[in-house]
Amino acid sequence: MGQRGRLIAGAAGAAVAVAAVACLPVRYVVEGVSMAPGLLAGEVVRSGWFPAGDRWRRPRRFERWAVAATDGTAIKRVVGLPGEQLALRDGDVVIDGRMAIKGPRLLAKLGRAVAPEAPHRVTSGLDDELWAAAPQEVLDDSGVEAVRSHVLLPVRDVGVAAVLRVKKLPRDGFVRVRVQVGSRLVPWRLTATGWHAIVAGRLDGHLVAAAWQLPAAGTSNESVRWCLPACAPARWQVAEPWSANGVDEPMSPQLAIRCEAPHHVVALERASVWRDVLYRLGANAGDFWSLGADEYFVLGDHPAASTDSRQWGPIQLARLRHRLP
Repeated sequence: MGQRGRLIAGAAGAAVAVAAVACLPVRYVVEGVSMAPGLLAGEVVRSGWFPAGDRWRRPRRFERWAVAATDGTAIKRVVGLPGEQLALRDGDVVIDGRMAIKGPRLLAKLGRAVAPEAPHRVTSGLDDELWAAAPQEVLDDSGVEAVRSHVLLPVRDVGVAAVLRVKKLPRDGFVRVRVQVGSRLVPWRLTATGWHAIVAGRLDGHLVAAAWQLPAAGTSNESVRWCLPACAPARWQVAEPWSANGVDEPMSPQLAIRCEAPHHVVALERASVWRDVLYRLGANAGDFWSLGADEYFVLGDHPAASTDSRQWGPIQLARLRHRLP
């Protein structure tokens, strides 16, 4: 091969190497706890393959992105999209006057497990109260060490996540389960043997609930940080405005699980209280923002320790570098 051929081959090889490197995921090391509980300090998160393609991607609501901040790169979650009117009301995100409801999968990642006070189980009778948690004050920032001093705030949005095992079906072919959230009762019919997840609570101004069947030995979480059982569905099966109840509910509602079946038919494997993330207002920041045609609003998953669009205001698309799974 002549010198020209060697030069062409060398240039082609270098181009292939550069292209290969450009296809590799971008690696970010997490600093601080602004994205807790999903990401903690020192952990590594990576973009997807072909990260250069993210510059042509339009971010979607609740996606996690690496953001160009004034002091480097930060990781935040997109909550507001171009052209929207966004507000923070009582810890919730309001888009164009309507609550932005988190689906079960997102709640599983953003919510926190809360240790209930004195749960109890009744062991006799056909209409057993399998589990209950008395109303208790739930504060934000529980379970995560913050990087700054602040006053803890009460969280309204709480609920129950339970795993039940149906050992056998009664003659009518289903097991009746009722979940109490405050003055509301959500009925379910479990029509198969095995493990079932049931989740219900007050979330983003709504009564929400979902039930789904789990795989064998389905009592484990997909992640120890997730506040819901594994395999959560994308959507709630019940999502009704909370205010439609017409009852003045306390800050923290009564939670309970009842089952119209004896214990040799169904067993409660575990139950816990969860709470939603509370989007507190930033210091010296407003509570309403109008987003331009190329602007996005980003927030940290742990607002008490996050600097984000509450302080920065809406950011341009060019500052969103890579989408992070």
